[in-house]
Amino acid sequence: MCTGISFKSVEGKSFLGRTQEYNIPYNYIGIQFPENFEASGIVEPWNTVYSVLGVGIQNQNVVAHGVVDGVNEQGLGGITQYFSEFNNYSSVEKITEAGKLPILAEQFIFWVLANCKDTGEVEEKILEVAIADISLSGQTPGLPQHFMFTDTTGRRIVVEPTKELGFKVYENTIGVMTNSPKFDWHVTNLENYTGLSDTNVKDAVFNDYKVLSAGKGSGLHGVPGDSTSVSRFVRASYLLK
Repeated sequence: MCTGISFKSVEGKSFLGRTQEYNIPYNYIGIQFPENFEASGIVEPWNTVYSVLGVGIQNQNVVAHGVVDGVNEQGLGGITQYFSEFNNYSSVEKITEAGKLPILAEQFIFWVLANCKDTGEVEEKILEVAIADISLSGQTPGLPQHFMFTDTTGRRIVVEPTKELGFKVYENTIGVMTNSPKFDWHVTNLENYTGLSDTNVKDAVFNDYKVLSAGKGSGLHGVPGDSTSVSRFVRASYLLK
């Protein structure tokens, strides 16, 4: 279970963050990769264009070449979240035959931050790559993931590997991403909650009898309270509203 949020401060600064609510003991470390660093992995190596700072993973004193969440020197930030059942990965051979660079899902954020200066370049350059159906451990299938990016302008996009040898990109003016199903489904589902409000419900009068509203937070009466990705998307969207 993960919930990602992005917002702008009153000073106009862009922020991006996420939660992680499952009990897998990853050995996270803070890590920075410089410019012109040769990144290696299970598939083809490549070089960084920009310096990248973020959260990496260390296993048995070996640090994987990549960040799962991070930011680059140009102010482009990215996060990754679990995306089961909807990811569409391809074999390394099929990706290579298509003339694209095979990237692992665990290294996709790193590749984007290392090669793109803003969300516009993300849309352009991801046409050059596809996610291989193999994990960082060398096992199949690959880890199902989708991704959100924001830049210094405050623009936010969601990138989902739902197309064979490619990605579907969504404008994310809401600023929220959770898990499966697809991002556009979550946006459509908000139509079921348009009656919610960030203002308090007014008192009601029944003939001559006045009934006071529940007060603070009463506009959000009926907001879903469970931990599913669907409910978390609705809650986070209204908290950012």
